[in-house]
Amino acid sequence: APLRVCRGLASSGPPNRAELNELSDLFVEAREEIDLAMESIGTTYYNEEAEAAKEAVEAAISKYQAILGNLEDPHSGEFQRGNGLKMEQLRAELEGLIEAGAD
Repeated sequence: APLRVCRGLASSGPPNRAELNELSDLFVEAREEIDLAMESIGTTYYNEEAEAAKEAVEAAISKYQAILGNLEDPHSGEFQRGNGLKMEQLRAELEGLIEAGAD
């Protein structure tokens, strides 16, 4: 019986829909915050908007990492392939925002 319990714990399934929906929402929110901050470059609102964008990106990446940390192969690989590039996109867009705002 203990072996069956261990085996059951080791074979984690795919991430649940609620987690994926939350990640998707965080991704969309981060993109929106980045867009708002880009529009505010050169205004008095930029620093505040850039900080909001940074926090939103960090929240999305944190959720991604939390989900990934709870997965095992093959689900972790599938999840990474489906979402890893999106997280890299957020990082790159945030860097672009910060560079554009520094000019």
